[in-house]
Amino acid sequence: MKKHNIIDAFNIFKREQRRTFILIGLALTSASLLMTGCASPPPQASAMVPNNLTASKHYHGSVSVNVTCSGHADIVRNVDGIKRDADRIAVIISNEDFSSALAETLKQCALFSSVTHTNEDYRLNVDFKQVRMPDPADYALVTTIASQWQLIRIRDSAVLMDENVATPYFAQQQGTAFTIRNHLRMAVEGAARANIAEGIRRLSELNLEE
Repeated sequence: MKKHNIIDAFNIFKREQRRTFILIGLALTSASLLMTGCASPPPQASAMVPNNLTASKHYHGSVSVNVTCSGHADIVRNVDGIKRDADRIAVIISNEDFSSALAETLKQCALFSSVTHTNEDYRLNVDFKQVRMPDPADYALVTTIASQWQLIRIRDSAVLMDENVATPYFAQQQGTAFTIRNHLRMAVEGAARANIAEGIRRLSELNLEE
């Protein structure tokens, strides 16, 4: 009988030991998330497409899209207002993602007859100049993207539009420090949506068919 009691006690000890290891593992994982601020993915192209944007005009010609960042490999690589490199990663927009979002928006609003990479009638150049953000610890983030939009007619290289577009976007804090990088990401995604919407609004004010 005593032998069975010893075996039962040993099995109970092993179960409690495993349970303790599991709890320690969960605690370490939570601590790691707290220290890293919950790793957030970089801004997504789909989140930079304005919702239900309509164009006041529809041009017959096709257009290509060229996005640059004044010599930088990625948009928002050098962000004003963000001090920590870990937070800076959360707001990096790749040129390809912004270009994809812009092309998708142009297709959805049908401002031009088509968006293409070859044999285009017009070329739309968008160059990012600056992204301004306050300290991410602030309750609200007013993020401003400043860019230069240039539309060129291919047949004669005429510059039909050359304007600076600066668009502020207000992103209210919706969580604790756990979600600060998500907050930063949503702020820059919103500013990108606003920049695309304003740029397209100005394009729609042109008289390309004349």
